[in-house]
Amino acid sequence: MSKYTDLITNYHATRPKYFDHIDLSTRPLIDITSATRGWLARLTSTQL
Repeated sequence: MSKYTDLITNYHATRPKYFDHIDLSTRPLIDITSATRGWLARLTSTQL
């Protein structure tokens, strides 16, 4: 799960649809961040 799902309050944590919605909404952002970090790491390692 994403780091955002850890921030869900106790009230919403018991509602699986809410939990799934947050996960589906934030997953693309997490994937883009990970891809960008990997790309930057490869870019900087080739410039050394």
